[in-house]
Amino acid sequence: MPQLITTKPQLWALKLVIHGACLLPAIWLFYLAAIDDLGADPVKELIHFYGIGAVHCLFATLLVSPLSRWRKTPLLMRCRRMLGLYVAFYATFHILCFLVFEWQLQWIDVIDEVIRRPYITVGFIAWLVLMALTTTSLKLIQRKMGARWVQLHSLVYPAFALVLLHFYWSQKSPWNDALLYALAGTLLLYSKRKQLLAWVRLVK
Repeated sequence: MPQLITTKPQLWALKLVIHGACLLPAIWLFYLAAIDDLGADPVKELIHFYGIGAVHCLFATLLVSPLSRWRKTPLLMRCRRMLGLYVAFYATFHILCFLVFEWQLQWIDVIDEVIRRPYITVGFIAWLVLMALTTTSLKLIQRKMGARWVQLHSLVYPAFALVLLHFYWSQKSPWNDALLYALAGTLLLYSKRKQLLAWVRLVK
């Protein structure tokens, strides 16, 4: 099977496509917000947009490694960190929309909601893990941390499970589109069962 990406110019072109796919929807959303065309509940639209964007980017990040092995294209791995940064971008704006527009920076109410509502608690924990992964993604930090870096970044798998659980719990109906994401996520995690077992051994 031929490789997908074989040269650096092809890799740069792919990165440009990824940047466009991740940034253009956000720019379009800002435009719709500027012209007041986000529907009857713009806050809900903003929260959903950034939340589902984070989920999509996280799926894409975790798919890089198996796709790289399947198509024997190691250059694809150079896109993983960039996709991970977009996960952090969307997840952070997802939370900011809650803090600024939904809760209006009323910190007592924020803390109460995080403690009282399990789906928010789970989502907040997942965000903290993703932020830890993002802030330690630089090569300099990777070299300094050594084996501990691998242990830390293996937390992407439980964080992924928490993200899917947060998504499912946030829906009003038990039968919703989040179930499809959960099914796809289960299949993806199953394909990474060797990495998951290695992570369990690291934790122990």
